[in-house]
Amino acid sequence: MNEDKKIPVAEVRERLQSMLHYKDPKLAFRTLLLCWVRHPKYKSPNLQTLRIRANNDGFAWLKVQEIASFSNYCGYDLS
Repeated sequence: MNEDKKIPVAEVRERLQSMLHYKDPKLAFRTLLLCWVRHPKYKSPNLQTLRIRANNDGFAWLKVQEIASFSNYCGYDLS
């Protein structure tokens, strides 16, 4: 996949943190991400896919469509 289509999870976390100002941004984002992955209504990669992406590319990343789904889940525009 093209590098420009891979949005690092860390970048998405920073976008969300800039809007919500969590005390512990890593814990808050991890909780949101895991709940989104498990929610049956939203299209998301499974945890194994995220781990494989992190191992293969050196960082966890999401596709543009996955960012849109996560944005809908969170209620904030993270694109």
